[in-house]
Amino acid sequence: MSDLEAPAYKSRIKRDIETAEKYLERKPARHRLEMRTIERALDKLPALSRFLDIPCGTGRATLLLAAHGYAAVGADLGEGVVEVARREVASSGLECRIEINDLEAMTYGAGSFDAVLCFRLYHHLPDDEVRARVVGELCRVARHYVLISYLHPWSFTSIKRRLRAALGGKRSRQHPTRPEELDRFFADQGFAPRGDVPVRRFLNSLHLRIYARET
Repeated sequence: MSDLEAPAYKSRIKRDIETAEKYLERKPARHRLEMRTIERALDKLPALSRFLDIPCGTGRATLLLAAHGYAAVGADLGEGVVEVARREVASSGLECRIEINDLEAMTYGAGSFDAVLCFRLYHHLPDDEVRARVVGELCRVARHYVLISYLHPWSFTSIKRRLRAALGGKRSRQHPTRPEELDRFFADQGFAPRGDVPVRRFLNSLHLRIYARET
């Protein structure tokens, strides 16, 4: 698929080094909150080995997984962020693999990983067709668990954004999702919810939802 044919949300892919390096400049407090959210979700899982982080961006969650002892693989479609993530891994002293892969058509075989993390992507997906395709791929390569972040529509932040748009202000390009809607996509793949971890309950819209394969 050419860049002109690609879905609009893929314009966010960081293909050049300069854009990718700017992504490293995150607010420290926000970064700590988000990484702690992932850790709280990990605490709810049994012992696992192989973990995929996709899209991995500059590798911050991949490194977190590696620091917690997982055999972590980070994957992203952007050449720029993959190169920057590899630099971050090299300077960290941790062992994990960073590679290029397309979330909508991954080259990994079915059940290649015990668990898959998909962080800060779902709220950019524009429609149900793309969402179903992404969820299908996440579930295909996950043997046991999928952890996926989403924006809750009834948080203070989401309500504030809707009010701003209703009053003629800037409209958000992000798409909040009710957890029940997300559950339906996963149910189609044989996965059921096993937990939900908010960054900050009621204030921040970002949640991390845990799904387990039903046996």
